Amino acid sequence: AASRPVTLAPAAAQQVHVPPGAHFVGGSFAPDLEKGAERTFLTPRNVLLVAGVLTLQLVVVPPIWDATNLLDDPAFAYFVGSSAPAWVIGACLGAVLVYAAGLASFFRFSREDSKTSQNVLRITTGVITGLGVALLFLSQPLVHDSGAASQELFATCHAGARSRSLADQYAGLRELRLQPDCMAKESVEQCEGYQKSAPGSVLKSFELDYACSGFCAAPAP
Repeated sequence: AASRPVTLAPAAAQQVHVPPGAHFVGGSFAPDLEKGAERTFLTPRNVLLVAGVLTLQLVVVPPIWDATNLLDDPAFAYFVGSSAPAWVIGACLGAVLVYAAGLASFFRFSREDSKTSQNVLRITTGVITGLGVALLFLSQPLVHDSGAASQELFATCHAGARSRSLADQYAGLRELRLQPDCMAKESVEQCEGYQKSAPGSVLKSFELDYACSGFCAAPAP
């Protein structure tokens, strides 16, 4: 019987499953190094984000510190109010949040060729510039109200909108202090007839915080 010719046929192609994010290296599939590096925390994106947020926090710390001191000052709150320092704190914290959210969105949604340090620097400069403009606008009413309070204290303390109540309160407390049974007391608050009030608390803060006794009264000869 004649034998059948033997032919060499290519082996059947086998389907090989390639895991996502892998490439063929040295006969085996290895995870992609660049994409694997993105899973770690120390990526250029995270480093720039953290460094930018820390830098911006250093920028906003001085105005937040000063605004907090103003909020804790009863005299300033009485004459000027607490809205301007509160707005300053809000603007500074808002700038940090906007910067963090903006930079995270930039790295997440922008094209790969646009993810450069120059664009990150543009975002940082824009946020800091916006914060500076906001603080500049917020400082205008603060300067105006502080100047009006200073003019009221030094020129028209007996007739000012806010200083008049302080002058009347001090005059009443001074009469109470001159009473024989009150002069021996350590504080006028311990005297009979004393009533706590907002102007009285402001006068007390003058004495404790500024070592200032008396208000809108001629000094003793």
